[in-house]
Amino acid sequence: MMNLNLMVRTNGFAIFDPGVVEGFFEEDISGKNLLDLFISTDIGDEIVKAGCLVPIINIPKYNYHIIIKDDSEETEKENSVWKENAYFPLLIKNECYIADMGAFMEWGAHGQEVIPVKLAINPGMYAVSVKLYNDRDHFESVADAGYIIELSKRDHLPPLTADINDDMIL
Repeated sequence: MMNLNLMVRTNGFAIFDPGVVEGFFEEDISGKNLLDLFISTDIGDEIVKAGCLVPIINIPKYNYHIIIKDDSEETEKENSVWKENAYFPLLIKNECYIADMGAFMEWGAHGQEVIPVKLAINPGMYAVSVKLYNDRDHFESVADAGYIIELSKRDHLPPLTADINDDMIL
């Protein structure tokens, strides 16, 4: 299980293997604004269906607590889950990262403002469930909010059953 805090500044965040993302395209994508391409064309839907990335989008700017776990692990935050969106296909061939969507604005740029965080996820094919949790204090104010990213290893890439446009916000 991995716990991290991720500051979201650009519409959301994604989990991805950079090599798988680059392999989706037939041309060199260095320096291209993939985020604009994802939003303005059908490529955004296609790249998600192909298992190249898991997007959590249309969420407010905030410093989110992210728990990444496999389906055999338990977390106390399961009791605070408000919403679940399952399943996203995810293919990891080499390395896995999580980053603010701003990382896709100038793909592969050195010195970019958004630095992806490397995750300790083994190569393979996964069904990924995204769960939004919200802990409240005794005043019913938000004490902790974030996401549980649950990975279930599969023998083949599962179909996309999650709703890409689902509002995963509080």
